[in-house]
Amino acid sequence: MISFLASAAAFSAPGVGDKLSISVTNKFGDVFTHLTVAQILGDGLVLENASGQIKVTYADLPPAIRQKYQPLASGIVKKEQTKGALTVAYLAHAQELQAEQSQLQAAQQAKEQAEAIASGELVQCLRIGVPNQDWAITMMNPGLKTLEQHVNGDLFTVRGLPGTNGFNLSLFVEPAAGDGTNHTDAFNYYWSQMANGSLMDTNSIWIRKKEKFVIVGYTVQGQPNVNYYFAFQGRWVDVHISKWPFEAADERLFTEFEEHLAYGE
Repeated sequence: MISFLASAAAFSAPGVGDKLSISVTNKFGDVFTHLTVAQILGDGLVLENASGQIKVTYADLPPAIRQKYQPLASGIVKKEQTKGALTVAYLAHAQELQAEQSQLQAAQQAKEQAEAIASGELVQCLRIGVPNQDWAITMMNPGLKTLEQHVNGDLFTVRGLPGTNGFNLSLFVEPAAGDGTNHTDAFNYYWSQMANGSLMDTNSIWIRKKEKFVIVGYTVQGQPNVNYYFAFQGRWVDVHISKWPFEAADERLFTEFEEHLAYGE
């Protein structure tokens, strides 16, 4: 309910801050007087006085006030729509720039990583999940071209195809036989099948037992080979690496491979 306190008031410059000589009664019976235009909206005015603010629709305003402010509202709404459209366009452009920046950063990081790997400053690792198990084997990628993985019943095999540096890799994972549960059991099982190899130089064989695995090194026709044997969660594992041609500097690759070889979740 709106009642006039004075007739035809002389309006100053239209817009926010105009003082209106009207009173407004809200649904609780509170009467608002000495009102000032606080905001011009598309569907009405927000009026305020010392007690607070109240919104009044154009339909509930006197004709003279409605005729004055409603045209202003259409301009304000149009301006806000234009501003909103510009904001949306700006945000979309900002998102595009951010996406481009992220792509450039990713490409730069990939380039730097590739250069670091090539220079030996950074080691690239492989994570090979064991089928039907909740664990994996991680190891350094010493320059393999690709990995071929095969599952034959409970036997899981992996073959690393050598890249330009001639590094070879093979991996076998299978259920432990009998009551064998430790690394030595795995070593005894696999090594018994290899130790009598006719091409193996028996004088070159060395064996080291560590906490993570049993390591065996040997040469075949001058080519260095290393096998890592270990047992984990009811599985026996044989990881084999070799390299041909082999140079003195390649000792670093073998050492780093051992440092990064791990298994678990």
